[in-house]
Amino acid sequence: MKTKISPFFTLAIWMALYLGVGGFFGGLHPILGVLVGDGLMIFAPAVYLHRKWGFKLATKPVKGRTWVEVGLLILWLFPLCTLLNGLYLELVGDFLPEMYRGEGLLQGGYSLPFKILLLGLFPAVTEEFFFRDILLRFLRSYGLGLCVLLSGVIFSLFHFDLHNVLAPFILGVVLSQIYLYGGSYPLVVAGHFFYNSLGIIFLHFYTPEARVLLERQVFVQALGGLERAMILLLVLLTALGLYLLSRYSLRLVRRPRVHLRKLSPQDLFWLFIIVSMYFRVTLPQSF
Repeated sequence: MKTKISPFFTLAIWMALYLGVGGFFGGLHPILGVLVGDGLMIFAPAVYLHRKWGFKLATKPVKGRTWVEVGLLILWLFPLCTLLNGLYLELVGDFLPEMYRGEGLLQGGYSLPFKILLLGLFPAVTEEFFFRDILLRFLRSYGLGLCVLLSGVIFSLFHFDLHNVLAPFILGVVLSQIYLYGGSYPLVVAGHFFYNSLGIIFLHFYTPEARVLLERQVFVQALGGLERAMILLLVLLTALGLYLLSRYSLRLVRRPRVHLRKLSPQDLFWLFIIVSMYFRVTLPQSF
């Protein structure tokens, strides 16, 4: 009797190769790390599997209203994820290593259009092809709820950044639901690209010089400092995004049931290996 191989075994092998090859080229230059990691180790194998198994890319026609809904959803998600990630770092930031994957590219001397193309559009195209079009096909047998949850977890783990855990998870869950219910690869690429671009633009202009300038403003001082002013701004933006979303009947995001019992012992073992590799890379050696 043939034993079914867990899809998480394949993911564990994939992650090890991604870390080895992508990490090597990333050590040579950050741009090489992005191109090789997302291009060669994520996109190329996904294209191969897509062709080998005869998958058809999801290109369901999307109405204009749906594009607007996804745009509003991302506008709501970005301040919400930024706020939640800030609270997360406030709680556990002292225990995390001082590292940020891709910081040199985001805050280096590169032009804004270059950053948007390399760190916004390129990852959106390559990662959505793997994490939505390929990965969701592997996970559908576990039920819709668990499929969406696991896709968010794996998407977050593949970012290898303890400082940025919640945002990729939430974004991964939302994009997976948009893909499953909307049935459109271009739609999730656009949503991913929009989210990335918002973060890139924010970090491009939110420089140390800009922070000093903002801290001198009277209204910032009246609110008790820049940190409190930023929290208030994020809360207001999140509330505004939620209000705008309430004006639409967003059918793309639902709350499917999660059945953890569908995970076999073999699945749990390889999930443990994947999580172990994640912490092996993200935690300092002396931890």
